[in-house]
Amino acid sequence: MDEVLIAFSRPASLGESEMRAWIAERARERGPSLSLGRPDHTRQHLLRVRMHVNGESAEEQLTDLMLDMRLLGLRPSLVEARAEDGYEYQ
Repeated sequence: MDEVLIAFSRPASLGESEMRAWIAERARERGPSLSLGRPDHTRQHLLRVRMHVNGESAEEQLTDLMLDMRLLGLRPSLVEARAEDGYEYQ
């Protein structure tokens, strides 16, 4: 199982409860497991994505998830861990 972190900002037009409801609904669908972290000091949320399949199917699921997030105005970006400061936004 692969795990990816996605950083995103919630636009003012999308309420906190609406965002959480969308994530919960998306997590119920077949596909990756999702868990939401708290906003960090930059007001970015972190979404932990656990992929249950390998290869191209996992990449397709991640691409589909990020497209849906963009359509909601969430501006997602993949996060890469770095030893010296924890995370680097890609």
